[in-house]
Amino acid sequence: MVQGVDASGRRRLTRVQWWGISLFAGLAFVYLAVGVYLYLIVGYINPDASSRVGNAGFTIWSRDPHLGAIGFVWNPLPSLVEIPLVELSSHWPLNRWPELRRVGFAGAVMSALFMAGAGWQVRRIALDYGAGRVLRWTAVAAFALNPMIVLYAGMGMSEAPFLFFLLWTCRRVLLWVNRFRVVDLVVAGVALGLAYLTRYEALPAAAGVALGVFVMSTRRHRPAGMRGRKAWRAGAPFGLHDATIVVMPTVFAFVLWAGLGWLLDGNAFSQFSSQYGNAAQVEAAGIISAEDVGAGPLAEVIAGNLLGMQPLLFAVLPIVGWIAVCRRRVDAAVVGVLFGSVLLFQMSAVILGSTFGWFRFYMAATPLVVVAILVARGPRFSRATSPLPEVRGALASPPLLPEVRGALAGQPLLPEVRGALASQPLLPEVRGALASQPLLPEVRGALASQPLLPEVRGALATSHEGSPTPRSLSSDRSLRRSRVERTSLTALMALVLVTSLPVTATSMLTPSLGKEEYGLRSAFWPDRYPPSEFWFYWFGDVSRNVAGWFDDQALPPGSVLVDTFGISRIWLFSDRPEQFVVRSDYDFFAKLNQPQSQGVQYILTPRPTGLGRLDAINVRYPTLWDDGAGIATLEMAVTSPSGTPQFRIYRIKGSG
Repeated sequence: MVQGVDASGRRRLTRVQWWGISLFAGLAFVYLAVGVYLYLIVGYINPDASSRVGNAGFTIWSRDPHLGAIGFVWNPLPSLVEIPLVELSSHWPLNRWPELRRVGFAGAVMSALFMAGAGWQVRRIALDYGAGRVLRWTAVAAFALNPMIVLYAGMGMSEAPFLFFLLWTCRRVLLWVNRFRVVDLVVAGVALGLAYLTRYEALPAAAGVALGVFVMSTRRHRPAGMRGRKAWRAGAPFGLHDATIVVMPTVFAFVLWAGLGWLLDGNAFSQFSSQYGNAAQVEAAGIISAEDVGAGPLAEVIAGNLLGMQPLLFAVLPIVGWIAVCRRRVDAAVVGVLFGSVLLFQMSAVILGSTFGWFRFYMAATPLVVVAILVARGPRFSRATSPLPEVRGALASPPLLPEVRGALAGQPLLPEVRGALASQPLLPEVRGALASQPLLPEVRGALASQPLLPEVRGALATSHEGSPTPRSLSSDRSLRRSRVERTSLTALMALVLVTSLPVTATSMLTPSLGKEEYGLRSAFWPDRYPPSEFWFYWFGDVSRNVAGWFDDQALPPGSVLVDTFGISRIWLFSDRPEQFVVRSDYDFFAKLNQPQSQGVQYILTPRPTGLGRLDAINVRYPTLWDDGAGIATLEMAVTSPSGTPQFRIYRIKGSG
């Protein structure tokens, strides 16, 4: 019986595939456990995660449920994934666990599964490059056990799906470099498009990949015997073709999302320029730029974040770069372009003062380092393995002639084909494919003396995924490595693992670096760092109390006017979400402008400082917080544990 096929002829999973499934399941379990700890035990929840679950909930449970309620400030894919989980939380058996919606645990499920998939992608890249068992599992551990990876795997935010799609893109582009199959570009393009629907930082990554594919494909398709600009011009149409394939899904996603935003919200680029967009948030928060303090201090901040995320970053990259230059390895550039473009975009935004500069924005440094070492482990590309001009010309030409197709299909070779074969040195793989054919002695001699050419292997080989005996695509053109080389790269990966664990964890707990993460100190050492001092903890209690107070009032639908930007958790905690008028409701602005005549009884508004200044109610009634703007009286003030007012509840004059 053939390996991988049972007696009935059905394909069985191989040992390699079972290990992959086990890895995904194990990581998903661990990351879900982290989510349970953060959400249900210590209550450490980032409001950004709640906003995405809230956007999912608005599409199905608001007064006017519609898909456009998902909003256009945050890219939609995380919320789209969470919609089924939020809906199922009201049906048996998940209705026994209302925390899926109430505390936004649906977000933790989403991020845990995506980050487990990201760890699986790292392992697949290691297998593709023929990494040994020790190096392979060390690489998986260096990525999957990184403290920031573990935290955001259970946090419910967009970092997990974004890293998954970047790693998926990276793997497919690397496969294309090694085997030249167009399907790899198609899949890479789809992954980039999905990455854009997750975070807009995918745009520089897509641009970098498209440019790299164009250059590489153009270089590959230069006609034999032609040099200089003329050769590049001849190969440019092929490069443009391949670059278009890989970038088109991102262009489609960009145009689709912008078009929907313009049609439904009146703004094609809400994530950038709307009332709640990035520019407005940065301005409201008072983010500084190089014009304010100079480039030097901000460069120190950038370096601190990069080294805090991956302390060996500036050691690993020169080593991998040196190997790539010495061995003329183009695939090493794929890793740098893809993940480096995301980091360069973030660094540029810091200099320009157009980002909050959170520590999590530098998470791409982790897959950059890990995958770079794996690629360095891969095969050497040299002139000795470059295709013969005749083969390169044949590969760049239109589809194979019928005679050649017939030969490859096992049909008797025509005399013309035998003559052509006799004039060129062929490969062992081709010899195997034609083993049933009568070959000339000259051809047999040529077949026995030639190595495997990567271009021909890529043209003839089929995908190794799901094959009975999976093998690395790169191993066929690898030179034998010395034990010193293999051990050195494994040791370097181990150093990345053992240094990043303590350094990244320490950076997370340092307020100057981990501005969003240092609150974990309160979970680990609550006596030294009381949870009441960090707003991720007490904001949940405040939101639960406010929602409970409104629920106790037994109000009719549409009685409470609230702009859910930044305070979605109050809506999520409520058992009667229909009582709220949220920003996505069709009559929101009608009720905002004429609250008394539109049946509004209460207005809930945040303190009009910082991001609270962007709240639509504060924009419409600038003096509401101070004096009720002549339309309402103060009903209740909601404060933080330190006594600072956070929300105010106003009762509309003449209502009820």
